[in-house]
Amino acid sequence: MILEAKNILYSYKSKRDKNVLNNVSATFEESTFYAIVGSSGSGKTTFLSLLAGLDNPVSGSILYSGEDIRKKGLNYHACRYCYASFMKRTMYLWYFRITI
Repeated sequence: MILEAKNILYSYKSKRDKNVLNNVSATFEESTFYAIVGSSGSGKTTFLSLLAGLDNPVSGSILYSGEDIRKKGLNYHACRYCYASFMKRTMYLWYFRITI
């Protein structure tokens, strides 16, 4: 696996009593496309933002090639390895590309 989310907990600073993501774990392999789907407000954008290094989870970790992305800094990870984009028609379509 190239990217892994382990036991991610996230809540917005203004709503600490409501978790957006609660104990979410996932692994991602290189050269594979993934779809992150769910209802509006379920945390899809937040999860992708965390994977891309745009924000920190409250707890849990995001690993890139086995190393926590916070070790070198979120900017290092976000600028070198990840981007996420979306298109909206009748549904959201997310692309997440990992480069080495």
